[in-house]
Amino acid sequence: MKTFIKFLLLFALTCCIFSIQVLYAETNQESIYLSGLRESFSKALYDFTIEEANRFLISDPLSPQRDEVYILVGKSYFHKESYEEALHSFEEAFKIENSGLKDDACIGLVSLILKWEGMTARYHIIKNL
Repeated sequence: MKTFIKFLLLFALTCCIFSIQVLYAETNQESIYLSGLRESFSKALYDFTIEEANRFLISDPLSPQRDEVYILVGKSYFHKESYEEALHSFEEAFKIENSGLKDDACIGLVSLILKWEGMTARYHIIKNL
């Protein structure tokens, strides 16, 4: 009986260690991926940034880093002068509960208001805030 209990404890401990390692690996992999997105954006590889960010969002739509990913996508679209797509990305970033990047999303939206020509576009942005 004692051998069985020792086996169960050892098995439970092994499972816990394995779970922690998997969780750490996933978190580390996300950080590396996000770092790559930041670098591609900083090198003005906007199409690549958008494509890879969308791949990231499809693979992990509830990632805690999705707010930053949406902002990178919004900024990429902004630089490409694709303002409607930028608007959508900044709005998605703004909608995320407990995001530490709501200010960045607001800055993106204000930048759109200043850059995007036409009163209809400005009305659309302000109406959706």
